[in-house]
Amino acid sequence: VARHSGSSRAAVGVLEVDGEVRIFVEDEGRGFDPKAVGLGHQGLVGMRERVELVGGRLLLESAPGEGTRVQVRLPLEVAA
Repeated sequence: VARHSGSSRAAVGVLEVDGEVRIFVEDEGRGFDPKAVGLGHQGLVGMRERVELVGGRLLLESAPGEGTRVQVRLPLEVAA
């Protein structure tokens, strides 16, 4: 988080909701426009691919100056 967002703090959580395990990381850093992320940013692409391989979803919310929130949702049977 510190390297990419410029923020020295982040919140991390794990919840069980509606038969899913939800893992999130969020910061109040510099943020970015997710639509402008190109092929040079393989970290996000790789995270999404790994999550989808086990039947999950990766959700990303960010905007310039607004920080970033990454959420992974995994079916409970995969996480067990």
